[in-house]
Amino acid sequence: MVLLVLGILSAFLSVQVSYAQEKFYVYYDNGLEFLKKGDYLRAIEEFESAVSIEYEDKKKKRTYGTRFIKYYPHLQIGKCHYYIGETNMAQRELELALAYVKKNKEAREYLDKIAAGMTPAQELAFAEDKKRGKELEKQRIEEEKRRKEEEQKRLKEEEEQLRKEEEQRRQQEEEELRQEELVRDEEERQRLEEKRKQREAEELERKQAREAEKLARKQAREAKELALKEAEEKKKKTAGDGVQWYPSLPVGALTYDPSRVTRVGSRLTVAVMPVRVVGGEETIGLHVMEKMITQLVNLRRFRVLERSQLEKIMEEQSLSLSGMMDEAIAIEVGKLAAADAIILTSLTINPGYAKVIARVIETETGITVVAQDAESKNIDLHSIDKVIENLAVKIYNSMPLVEGYIVNIEGDEVYLDLGIILGIRKGSKMVAFREGKAIVHPVTGEELGKKVTMLGELIVEQVQEKMSVAVWVGEPKQTVNIGDKVVVK
Repeated sequence: MVLLVLGILSAFLSVQVSYAQEKFYVYYDNGLEFLKKGDYLRAIEEFESAVSIEYEDKKKKRTYGTRFIKYYPHLQIGKCHYYIGETNMAQRELELALAYVKKNKEAREYLDKIAAGMTPAQELAFAEDKKRGKELEKQRIEEEKRRKEEEQKRLKEEEEQLRKEEEQRRQQEEEELRQEELVRDEEERQRLEEKRKQREAEELERKQAREAEKLARKQAREAKELALKEAEEKKKKTAGDGVQWYPSLPVGALTYDPSRVTRVGSRLTVAVMPVRVVGGEETIGLHVMEKMITQLVNLRRFRVLERSQLEKIMEEQSLSLSGMMDEAIAIEVGKLAAADAIILTSLTINPGYAKVIARVIETETGITVVAQDAESKNIDLHSIDKVIENLAVKIYNSMPLVEGYIVNIEGDEVYLDLGIILGIRKGSKMVAFREGKAIVHPVTGEELGKKVTMLGELIVEQVQEKMSVAVWVGEPKQTVNIGDKVVVK
């Protein structure tokens, strides 16, 4: 059965394209897709891969044939750093984008936001406030319209009531006049006069009561509007409180900084495979898998494939993300996903004890490059999450990014001045490259780096203390010389 599945999987490999063969515009397009989804760390990884091949922002950049695109990688990297709260790095990238394309309005807008001290949370709150303000204004207009209609209706009713009262009063006066004509007695006239005065006093009292009621309604309306305004002001002042962005790297736990190492194309592309669970519910495996993916993305060392990419391939092969998976099949699935390496993880749960083991397996040769484990005396989900975080850092530290030189070439074997003491292992993947002229900041004149030409990929077969021997993965793209450089992928 396993041989049958392997045969089906291998049939698909002939149509796969390795990430190592991708062009700068493929990385750039991938970055734009991640940026749209708000996956800023993955977006940075793609844009930086593009920059390592084509460094400068350009309004019109040729990709192939007669196809041209707007190519603003530094702008996009700056936006990503801005949205995860790394304003210093965002400012540096945005200034570089503006230096290459002086009329880049979007770069200027983001630099103005940073200069004004606006955080992504405040920007989001401002947009929400603006939207809420429009909604409140609409509500206020509708409320004002409704209030005016009610006021007009009430005034009309009051006018009608006054008209009726006036008519009654007029009729009453006419009647009184008629009676006055009939009654000549002075005492009767005085009584009628007192009654008239009393009626006028009552009318005045009713009028004053109506005016007081009108004033009270006006004051209540103004108080309500003031309270709404004060509430909105308070919301603006507290906007963004409690908003959490991507977590900071656990600096104290890490042994190297990926940003300080030359990038040539993409970093090592890894696929986190379904987790084998022993002694617990299989559903926890999906949680552990997603947690491992998240942690590796946050460490910014690897190019981590999305779970959805694996799901699509595995659905095509009638495989499940839950349950056990044969190692050979997992490697073939990794190849179909164009991964350089897969991470196979197992979780063992016993009463009062949990242990996670992870192996990084190179897909080209099937060699286990790194094997690490971590354990906990608690088996609740929070404790297991902490174990995964620890394990991800161990994998990170076991696969350092270092640069070196090609010191000898004998047939298919390439000798490198990198060995065990620098963390090189059998199965480590390298990118060979040649440095070109310096890349100089167009405004400050500062040297930002050097142009690089990718020569091909290598995989280490033998490793000694200070030296290793590697062979080519595929054919080198051009002639390779002693003195050319390599960097761990």
